[in-house]
Amino acid sequence: MKKVIRILVVVLLVGSLAGCALFQGGASRKPKYPTPLDDSMKEAFTLAEQNYFNGNFGEADRLYQLYISSYGYNEYTDEARFKLGEISFMNKKYSKALSFYREAFQDLYNPQIAPKAQFKAALSLYKLKHFDQVLPLLDTMDRRDVSPILGLRTESLAIHVGNKLGSKRDDVIKWYLFLLDDYAVLSPDKYEGKVSESLVTKEEAHAVVVGWVRDANVTLASVDQLPLKYMKKKPSGGYVLYKLAMLNYANGDFDSAKKYMSSFVRGYPKNEFAGSGTALLAELKGKMSGKKFKVGVILPLSGRFSLYGNSTLHGIQCAAGLTPPCTSPYTIELIVKDSAGNAAVAEQAVDALAKEGVVGIVGPLLSATASSAARRAQQVHVPLISLSQKSGVTDAGEFVFRHALSSRDQVEALVSYSINQRKFKNFAIIYPSNNYGSSFANAFRQSIEAAGGKVVVQRGYNHNDLRGTKSVREMGSYSSGFGSSGSGAVVEGMSQKFEVPSSVQAVFIRDSYKAVRYVVMAVHTDSKNLSPNVVFMGVNRWNNPGLVSHDIGMLEGSVFVDGFYKNSADVTTRHFVQSFLNAFGMEPTILEAQSYDALKILMAGIGGGGTSRAKLAPAIAQIKNLGGVTGTISVTTNGETSRKMFILTVKNGAIAELSSSRGFIPASNYSYSKESPAIQNSNA
Repeated sequence: MKKVIRILVVVLLVGSLAGCALFQGGASRKPKYPTPLDDSMKEAFTLAEQNYFNGNFGEADRLYQLYISSYGYNEYTDEARFKLGEISFMNKKYSKALSFYREAFQDLYNPQIAPKAQFKAALSLYKLKHFDQVLPLLDTMDRRDVSPILGLRTESLAIHVGNKLGSKRDDVIKWYLFLLDDYAVLSPDKYEGKVSESLVTKEEAHAVVVGWVRDANVTLASVDQLPLKYMKKKPSGGYVLYKLAMLNYANGDFDSAKKYMSSFVRGYPKNEFAGSGTALLAELKGKMSGKKFKVGVILPLSGRFSLYGNSTLHGIQCAAGLTPPCTSPYTIELIVKDSAGNAAVAEQAVDALAKEGVVGIVGPLLSATASSAARRAQQVHVPLISLSQKSGVTDAGEFVFRHALSSRDQVEALVSYSINQRKFKNFAIIYPSNNYGSSFANAFRQSIEAAGGKVVVQRGYNHNDLRGTKSVREMGSYSSGFGSSGSGAVVEGMSQKFEVPSSVQAVFIRDSYKAVRYVVMAVHTDSKNLSPNVVFMGVNRWNNPGLVSHDIGMLEGSVFVDGFYKNSADVTTRHFVQSFLNAFGMEPTILEAQSYDALKILMAGIGGGGTSRAKLAPAIAQIKNLGGVTGTISVTTNGETSRKMFILTVKNGAIAELSSSRGFIPASNYSYSKESPAIQNSNA
C-alpha cells in the first residue's frame, strides 16, 4: 500500500512538472538525460520531495544530496539541485545557494527548471551585492520558457539592479517593455500577495515606456538592438513599432517609416498612439502619392500686428515643408493673404482663396477678424481652422474649426494633476478682479468641486492692491517692473486679502509671471499658518524666464501649464524645435507651434480622406489623439480642438518640465543648438 502511495505521489509530481513546462512553453524541448529513471530513483526523489514540502528542510537537504551522489545524471537531478539551492537561500546562505542554482541549469538546459534557477541565481547575486553580474545572467534567460509570474519577478529585479548601477533608462527599457507584456496576461489576484519581491508596478512601467517613446534623445541604433522577436503581437511590440516609425520619419526615411507605421496601425488599433499613427500613415501615403494640395492662409502681415502674423506664418511654412530642414509628407502649395488686421479684408480673402481652389484655410489670427472670416468660410463651404483666441468662432458652422490655447484645457490639466496625481483636496484661488480673471477663477472652482475638491478661499485683487500692501513694499527691488512706478498707499487691513489658512494644499493664481511674484510674497507674509508644503499653481502666463529671474525661493516646486514648451523632451516637440531653429535661426514660440499644428490638423484631415472641401470638414471633425507639437490633439463636437497641456514646474530655481503633453516624464531641461538634429526571499 505504501509503495502504491509513493508511486502516486511520483506521478503527481511528474505531472506537475510537465504542466509547468507546458505553461512555460518548453515541453517540446525537454532534454534527454544520460541516465534513465527507474523505480528506486523515483522513490528516493519522492522521499526527498515529501520532506521538503513538509518543511523538514534539514532531512530534505540530506536526501537531495544523497540522491545526486547515488544516481547518475537523470531527469530529477537538476530539480534536486534547484531544491538544494532553495534550502540554502532560505537559510540566507546565498553563496552556497548560487552554486546549486548554477548547477541546475549549466549541464543541460531543461526549460522546466532552467528559467527559475537562473532567476534565483541572479537573486542570490543581488543578495551578495554582486550587482554587475545580475543583468548578464538575466539576459541569458530564454523568454519562451519564462512564465508571466516569473517574468514580473525577473524584470523587476533587472530594473532594481539597473537603479543600483545607475543605468540609463535606455539600457533597461526592454525590461519595462517585457513588464507590460506580462502584466497584460495576468489579473492582479495572480501576483498580489503571492510574490515577496518588490514588483515594479504596471503604472510605473507604462509611464516609463511612454516617456521613452516620446523622448527625442533615443537613437535608432538603440531601438534596433531590442529583442523584437519576443515582442511581436504583444503590447511591447506596438510601442517599439511606433518608435521605429517615428525615428525613421524624423530621419527622412519615409519608406521605412511607412512600413513600421503600417504594421503598428494594423496590429495595435487600441494603443494610445494609434490616433497619431493613423494620421501619420495617411500623411505618408499622401507624400508618396505625389499629389499637390493648395492651402490658404490668412494672417495680419502688415500693420501693428504684423510681427505676430509673420511669426505665425513661419510655423505654417515649416509644417508645409517649405523651409528645410522642415519636412512634410504632403506636397503643399501655400496661398497667403494679408488681412491687415481688418475684418472686411479677411472676409474678402476667404472669397479670393475659395476662387483659387484651396482645399482649406488656416487663419485668421486676430479676434477682430475671426468671426467675419468664419462666417464667410461657412457660407462658401471652405474648411477653416481659426487661430484666434476669440471663443464662439466655431458657432458659424461645421466648416469652421479653432486651434488656440483655451482656458478650458488649462483648467482641466491643472485640476487633473492636482487631484489625480497629487491627491490635493483643499484649494485657494487668488485672481485679478477683471472679467477674464473672474471667469477663469470661477471655471477653476467649478472644475475643482466637480472633481471632489474644495475651494477654501477665493479672493480677487486689483493690481494697485499689490503695490499697496506692506508685504510687497518690503520686497524692495522686486517691485520694479510691475504696473506703474508709484508705490501706492498702504491700505488698512489689505494684507488680509492674501491670507491663506493651513488647510490649503494648493494656491491657484491666475495672472502674469510679473504679478505672481508679488502675490506669492504677499501670501507668505500675510498667512500666519501657511502650510510649508503648499504648492502654488498657475497658467501659461507663468511660462516666462522672468518668473525666476529674481529668485525669491518661494516658487520652488510650483506647478503651471502651457500649450507649448520649447525645451520639452517630447520627441515630436523636440524635433519641431530643432528643425524650426535650423530653418529660421530662432526658437519658436507658441504662435509658431500652434500654426504648425493647425496645418498638421488640416493635413491629417486630408489623410483621413478629405481630399476635397466637402470631405475635408467631416474628416477634420473625426480627428482624435493626433500627436502635435502643442499636445495630443482631438477635435471636439463643436469644432474646437482639445489637447493635454505641458505641465511645468520650478526646479532648482529654473523652469523645468514635470510632464510632457503625452505623459509624466523625469523632470529635465534640454537645450538646442543650430546643428542637425527591494528584493526579499521567495520560492520560484
